[in-house]
Amino acid sequence: MREQLLALYGRLVSEGHKAGLRLMVVTQRADATVVGGFERGQLGLRISFRLDDPEALVMLHGQSARDHLEEHQLAPPGVALVQAPAGRWAGSADRG
Repeated sequence: MREQLLALYGRLVSEGHKAGLRLMVVTQRADATVVGGFERGQLGLRISFRLDDPEALVMLHGQSARDHLEEHQLAPPGVALVQAPAGRWAGSADRG
């Protein structure tokens, strides 16, 4: 059952845009068994709230997220790290 659901999820992520679907994936643990590399590549906007595990941050946002690790770990509740499709970053330092 799990494999079937993951296969359907992968298909929705990869082909949903053809039908004009916008997909928001929400997960508590964005590890490779839930959000694989292909699926992660198809999801342009990525938002994560405070993560203590550096590898989890890198898995979700890529290697460039290491530059934001300390700020992300110290962020107060409710402050998120946002990575836009063009690679732009926004976080707690960007608040007015």
